[in-house]
Amino acid sequence: MKKIASIVTMNAFVIGLVLVYSLISTNGATAATRYTLQGSYIDAGYYGANGLSIPRNHYTPIGKPLSVNCPGPGGSCVIEADLFIQSGKSDVTGNQYNLCLFVDGASAPNCQIVGSTPADYSITNGSTSQQATVSPGDHVVQAFILSYKGTFVFNYTSNYRVFRP
Repeated sequence: MKKIASIVTMNAFVIGLVLVYSLISTNGATAATRYTLQGSYIDAGYYGANGLSIPRNHYTPIGKPLSVNCPGPGGSCVIEADLFIQSGKSDVTGNQYNLCLFVDGASAPNCQIVGSTPADYSITNGSTSQQATVSPGDHVVQAFILSYKGTFVFNYTSNYRVFRP
């Protein structure tokens, strides 16, 4: 009787392990979409020792607008932007700022707070990665900053890449 109970217990344990493994292996990962790079564009610059003055609560362009292309016909592309800035030279506390990708004059849906400008006149770095889905054709991309209380921008780099699924 003990032998039968041991075999039943062992079988139940093995079946339980198989079920747990099958649930983990089938539900643990989502199939990824493979994207192919269609083009890469870079805009970088320096606004000098005095920096570019950014007014409070106003979207201000950083760098130059660039034209990027999503090849057709049909389908869509993803524009990915890696945006980097140096900001500072302020004595205002609690001065958060957003760094945003704009496509064709409109903010991408994931514009976000990147950080706060230091209140001790020092300079800090901020960065973000953002994406926007677009239809085939030419599109204008540019980085924008929104400072809640005003700041200065010094160096900037905007890396834009266009991908097709």
